[in-house]
Amino acid sequence: MYVVPMFPYPSGKLHMGHVRVYTISDVIARAHRMQGLQVSHPMGWDAFGLPAENAAIDRGVPPEQWTVDNIAQMKAQLQSMATSFDWNKEVTTCSPDYYKWTQWLFLRLHKAGLAYQKEAVVNWDPVDQTVLANEQVDEHGRSWRSGALIEAKKLRQWFFKISDFAEVRVGERCVFVSRLQLAVAQGPDRPQVARARKTDAVQLDRQVRGCPGQV
Repeated sequence: MYVVPMFPYPSGKLHMGHVRVYTISDVIARAHRMQGLQVSHPMGWDAFGLPAENAAIDRGVPPEQWTVDNIAQMKAQLQSMATSFDWNKEVTTCSPDYYKWTQWLFLRLHKAGLAYQKEAVVNWDPVDQTVLANEQVDEHGRSWRSGALIEAKKLRQWFFKISDFAEVRVGERCVFVSRLQLAVAQGPDRPQVARARKTDAVQLDRQVRGCPGQV
């Protein structure tokens, strides 16, 4: 059983939103362990991005120092809550040991033709000078972090072809497999996959019973 909550941004101190979210995941993990299941309940830090840099600039400290100090403080607070996180599986997204794998994955997708650039309209925060997801903009059209009025801005950015799916029937089952999965499984030295083949699909573990639509 894999129980993973959203990794927190290391902003400095836990607030009640953190306590709520991580109490819920801890209860779920403990309940499954009590039922005799082996549970993986990791914790990590969403620590790579402009918010960390902007916060460090505001305080006149290096971004690395600001982030590392905050992680230490928040980790101590989570541990004081007696949470059951698997700290031996802890990850920090701004660590080279972590992001070398995201770079590795991106390069494989790019070589397979599954990462591309185009212009698109984004939610631009003029104060933090960064792009926000729709969920980070409140009902008044303002940033949830800086409070700035969000601007619609067209930027050239990267996209993944995650909708480029193929469907293959294997026996009585429908196997859903994307070119993205095949590209990663095959590596950059194999030809780009134009369509999923049965021999490729059976090697992948994303299989479902039934007909199209059951993902």
